[in-house]
Parts: sequence; C-alpha cells; structure tokens
Amino acid sequence: MTAPYMHDGSIATLSDVLDHYAAGRRAIKDGPLAGVGRENRNKAPNVHWFAITDAEKRDVVAFSRV
Repeated sequence: MTAPYMHDGSIATLSDVLDHYAAGRRAIKDGPLAGVGRENRNKAPNVHWFAITDAEKRDVVAFSRV
C-alpha cells in the first residue's frame, strides 16, 4: 500500500515497480549481478516483458492511489 514496494522493500516508487515488470525482470547496472533480467537464460519461460509509455505509467499510478 505504501513505499517501499516488493517483498524486500527494494523498489521505492510505483513507477519503478512498473518499470521492473515491464522489463520482464530487473535491469541491474553494476556489480556481479549486472545485466538485463529478461535476457537471463535461467528466467522462467512464463515471465514476459511489455511496453508501457510514460503516460500509461502515470495513469496506472494515479489509478492505484485512488
């Protein structure tokens, strides 16, 4: 219901949550786990990514706060 989000509190905003799911998993920029999650060969085949515009994200976030 409030930030931080995800099971471990690792995502600060609803917009970032949408980015996480749109990417098909996390994109980690630095460190030993760096990479794009949707390209991971160990990713479950039922996990997909989707395209979302900034306007659509704003709409989803606004709807979620109602």
